[in-house]
Amino acid sequence: MNLLEIPTLHSEPVISCCFESSKAIVASGCEGAQVCFTSLNDRTGIGQIQFDDDVCTSIKPSGKDGSVYFCSVGNAVYTLDVRKEFGKNSIVETFVCGDEEVNSIAINTLETKLAAGDDSGEIYCFDLDGQRGSSTADSVVKKKTTCRRVLRRGHTNVCSSVLYRKKNCNEILSVGLDCLMIRWDPDKLKIGKSWTMPGLSSGTRTINPPMIHSIDSYYSRETNKELVAVARGDGCVAMYDADAKNQHVPQRQQHARKNNAVANPDSLVWMALDDDNCHTAACNTVCFSSLQNNTRPVLLSGGNDSRLLCWDWNTETSLLYDVSNKNKINCISSIQSERESGCIGVLGDVAGRLKAILLD
Repeated sequence: MNLLEIPTLHSEPVISCCFESSKAIVASGCEGAQVCFTSLNDRTGIGQIQFDDDVCTSIKPSGKDGSVYFCSVGNAVYTLDVRKEFGKNSIVETFVCGDEEVNSIAINTLETKLAAGDDSGEIYCFDLDGQRGSSTADSVVKKKTTCRRVLRRGHTNVCSSVLYRKKNCNEILSVGLDCLMIRWDPDKLKIGKSWTMPGLSSGTRTINPPMIHSIDSYYSRETNKELVAVARGDGCVAMYDADAKNQHVPQRQQHARKNNAVANPDSLVWMALDDDNCHTAACNTVCFSSLQNNTRPVLLSGGNDSRLLCWDWNTETSLLYDVSNKNKINCISSIQSERESGCIGVLGDVAGRLKAILLD
């Protein structure tokens, strides 16, 4: 596995990225309130949208329209339609959240709902009614949508990442810097389950608290299970069963050993620790991605140790690849449609660079 730089229009650290498969476009956001669009095939920048201030913390493509994206900047989420131009006129809808910065957004698989988690720990839920604003040759029709549901009293600190479940597209999973993962029922505004990350101890290095920076999920139709991977501030990468009945991870699992393939009735399914050559600094991002001929995806993780790790959590030799990047890795997005050509993902780092993740 190796990395190939993709020239971009960014001049500041890349915070978020995503891949739009129908047009092979990588969309990315940076600290300079800028969203850039890059052709993966041509490896050239094709456009950018500059916001007034703040950070573009999260960006997602529409699954229904290859010209539409959702991004969070400051305390709002924007719908972008770039079919005719790049710029402020590409903003066709604004979703108004609270007073705090939004860190992560999620769209459900039916593209009927949007969720946004912010610095206060609250999660704002919106309905996507399909009647979005649209860009025309002569004018731009814009909408401003206010939030109708807010999930509160779950996180006591920053909500760092949210996602809609694949198995149940109405349920939300959220994680935060309070070391909690929470499963929500947004319709009832209630917490269904919660998981507390166990702390780790080591005699060889300083261990940060197990704050959770990122999550991703994989649904297996074969087993009818949804697995959730978490990126933790202590460098640990772990995987949980989203449908487990118990609410809290038992303390006896905090020192899971070799391969950490703990198949039991509890929540923890798999964990990679320091003795598995895991991250030696905070892990910032995790992402499931498929290798060629693999029926189950591998797990990619990136962190402040400037390493990209590829995990096969189904085998005893769990660490498949350990690739060094020159700079800290902030985000990873999978590229399922390009895997035949050897590209399985793209990453963004603090130097403002995007890199394609290639198989040897």
